Formats: sequence, structure tokens, C-alpha cells
Amino acid sequence: MSNDTLNQEPSVTQTTTVGVGTYARILIKQAFEQKLALSNEDIAAKVVAKFKEHGVEVKTSAAAIAWYKNDMRKKGQLPKGAGAGAKSIAVDLESIEL
Repeated sequence: MSNDTLNQEPSVTQTTTVGVGTYARILIKQAFEQKLALSNEDIAAKVVAKFKEHGVEVKTSAAAIAWYKNDMRKKGQLPKGAGAGAKSIAVDLESIEL
């Protein structure tokens, strides 16, 4: 090995194999951290598209994404309450009229 080879910065690419659920959870976490207003349908479509890029046909749904989000909240991986991009207002509960 030459000195030039030893002085070069190593090229490191970190890859791992993940399934549908793990990939969905990664997208959910990133969407929340980046405050992206992605619907469950949007996330499900991104999961299906990513696997399709790799020649793998998968099925997932908005309901499955909702389940992953609830599970992540239970485990403390997402805060409880409003999701990323959710709209909310402050209201006086005693003054609400039906």
C-alpha cells in the first residue's frame, strides 16, 4: 500500500436491510422531526414506492401507518398528542356552543 492510499479518507456507506414496518417507522420519525405534514396515505405510498424501486412488491395502508404511529407513541418514540403538521387552536371549553 502506498502512502497516498493510507492518507485518503475512508469512504463509508452505511446500509442495512429493513422490512416494511421498520422503513415506515423511519419515515414517520423523520416526518415528525422535520415537521412535514405527511398523511398516513402519503407515508404508505412512499413505503410502497421505495420497495418497488428495489423490485419488491409490498402492500401497506394508511391504517397500518396509523397503527405504527400509535405503537411508537406507546413506546415513547413519538410524543403523544398532535402529530407533525397537525393544526390546533386554543379554546375555552366552557364557552363552546353546540
